Parts: sequence; structure tokens; C-alpha cells
Amino acid sequence: MSQNNEITNVLSKLESVKTFQIPQKAIKLSADISWMPDGKCKINGKKTLVCIHSVNDELPIFLMKRIEAAVNAGIQILIVSGYKILKNQNQLSKLVELNVLVSFIGINIESIEKPEFIATAISKSKIKVSRQLLSHTLTLSREAVKVAEKGKRFEQFLCLFFSQIEDFFIISSNYRTKTEEIDIVIQIKESNSSRCWARFEAPYILVEAKNQVEKVGQGIISKQLGIMIGKAIATKLGISVSMNGFTTNAINQTFRNNDSKKKVILITAKEIEHWILQNKPLDDQLEAHVSKSLLE
Repeated sequence: MSQNNEITNVLSKLESVKTFQIPQKAIKLSADISWMPDGKCKINGKKTLVCIHSVNDELPIFLMKRIEAAVNAGIQILIVSGYKILKNQNQLSKLVELNVLVSFIGINIESIEKPEFIATAISKSKIKVSRQLLSHTLTLSREAVKVAEKGKRFEQFLCLFFSQIEDFFIISSNYRTKTEEIDIVIQIKESNSSRCWARFEAPYILVEAKNQVEKVGQGIISKQLGIMIGKAIATKLGISVSMNGFTTNAINQTFRNNDSKKKVILITAKEIEHWILQNKPLDDQLEAHVSKSLLE
């Protein structure tokens, strides 16, 4: 059995991959581009073409053109590959823009990871990305039009940003329990960290992301605090990130909660954008902001 056949065999058994098939003929993507992908399936109910790139290197130009043509035609793409496709930051930026799905091949073919949007997959891999890519991902979230896409793009940007913090691991995005949804769950690395977030002695930080025209109000902050109180030991620190700021009542809500052992830190997208553009470590800038918020 060829390596590609082994990969498709494992891939077709993944829970999120439905109705996997091997195409029998090329698919016309545009007036001048046709493509015979390695597979087609449905992921999250959406038609998806599968590209297997088992060569441990960046994607060739001809393949990138076909992937872009498919996305422009409204077709979702799943790339199954090794981690080396992440080395070319320009190509990586384009793949994030196209919002492709990826399944990384681990130490062997049997360890293929479940499909995730590439920005989220990168963040869970703790791969360092350029400041330019972070800025580009933020711009994509600002320029998104549909409500669902705005939220998804903003969460992807924040996953990427927080993954660049040395002490942080991205555990989950869109984490759902029986009663609630948490946008991003961060685990604080077990270490002798001297950073201010380590003093809370709780393993997780819950992040709320809001990409909306209006400022985030008090109700959102109160809801986040309620979720944190429900997680009695696991989390004591929350972060709420807003694309367009917070109302006075929302800010006052965090002040009123200062006596509690639970604390929500407010951050705007403009503040993160400023940190990205500065020639200073992101860890230091985030810690300075969190420290200031804790002392207010």
C-alpha cells in the first residue's frame, strides 16, 4: 500500500471526516484550472477537497494555485501534511488568509491529527510566527463581513497571539460544556515562572473574544465571571478581548470585582496591535498590561 493510500485510509476513519471518496476525474475550479485532489469529503457539513502533501517540504506553487482556486470557488480545503509546510512564512500567511483546514502527520501515519483551521492548528503546535503574520491575521478578522466569520477569524487571531506567549498553551477554541461555550482555553505551563499570571496558582485562563461593532458591555463581563466562578479551582484569571473596546459599565464591573479571587483582564484589539508593532517581547508587554490591571 502506498503512503498516500495509507494516509487516506487513516483519514477516512477520523470522526469529523464524513463520506470520504477518491475522485475519479478532475474537478473544474475555474475557466483555466482543473484539479484532481487526493480525496473529497464533508467536514462540518461542508464540501471539502483533500490535498495530501506527504513530502516534508513547503507546498509547490502549482498546488497553491489550485488550493486558492478551490477556495475562491467556495470549496473548503483540507491539507494533510508534515509540519515543514509552516516554514515559509509568506506561504503560511496565504494559507491563513484562505482559512484552509490542516491535519498534521505526527511521528507516524497512524497519528494524523484531526482537521483544524490552520491558524488554530499552528497555535496548538507552539510554532513561532512572524509579527507580520500576526498583523495580517488581525486585519483578516477586521475585514470579515459575515458575523460567524468575524467571530471565527478573531478567535483564530487570538489563538495565534496567545500561543506566542512562552508560558501559554492553547488547549481549546470553542470549548463547549453542557451549559456554556468558552472561546479559548489557555493552560499555563507548569514551570517556575515569575510572570504575574503564575501567582494565581490555577492551571487555566479563560478567554472571551468579541468582534463586534459596539463596545462590549457589562453583561458579557458578568457572564464570564459567572463561568469562572463555576470552575472553582481550575481558573482564577480570565481575559476578555474586544475589537472595539468596552463600555464604562463593563470597566467598572472589573473594578467592583477586585476583592474576589477571580479577575477578568480587559484588552482591546488596538492594544494588541500596538504590542505587535513594538520591538519588545510580547510576553513583557502582556505582563505589564495584566499587572497594571491587577493593581487598579
